[in-house]
Amino acid sequence: MARKGGQKITARQAVVLDLIRQNPSISRKELADRLKINESAVRKHLDALKNKDVIKRIGPDKGGHWEVSG
Repeated sequence: MARKGGQKITARQAVVLDLIRQNPSISRKELADRLKINESAVRKHLDALKNKDVIKRIGPDKGGHWEVSG
């Protein structure tokens, strides 16, 4: 899997990251629908990516967007 900051990114996290790159304003619900998983699973993937400093949220949940590091 891809590496960022020495930490491994899982295959599913890489897919989440790709979807965010395609649409930085994508919502958790849209991610869940695209990945065919529930929103709580999406939240875990997003939290993991945030903890690895791969993504960060800019602005509020509604009207904000994701920023990918690097």
